[in-house]
Amino acid sequence: MYEDELQSDADDLAIAFRDYTTPPAQSLFSEEQLTRLTFKETPGLEDLIPPFAPYRTMIRYSFHADIPQSALGTLILPRNLQEVVPHLDDLKRIINDLFAAFQDGYRSVEVTFEDSGTERRVLYHFRKVTNQS
Repeated sequence: MYEDELQSDADDLAIAFRDYTTPPAQSLFSEEQLTRLTFKETPGLEDLIPPFAPYRTMIRYSFHADIPQSALGTLILPRNLQEVVPHLDDLKRIINDLFAAFQDGYRSVEVTFEDSGTERRVLYHFRKVTNQS
């Protein structure tokens, strides 16, 4: 009986994690949006897609309990708003720890980038991290 309760708690946590990290269907570059994309709509996407940072531009990250509310913290912004998407190999480091961080009560990740000797920190909602992978 105790094992059934543990499994139920684990299932509930997995569902809560999925719900928390899934971007709204109307979000730019959400799975739902990309699924509905037609060839007619693809011209001009290059103006929307932000650039990808070079590998190892992300120098560190730490998890936080804060829930970001800003557009920068929650949405992938178009190129003209100077968003930079972390390199996929850098993101994988965060994604590997994401579920455990959620389980420990964290809801965002602060990412520190370094470019040409200048550091920049950004607080991302978990949803934004999973939407980029």
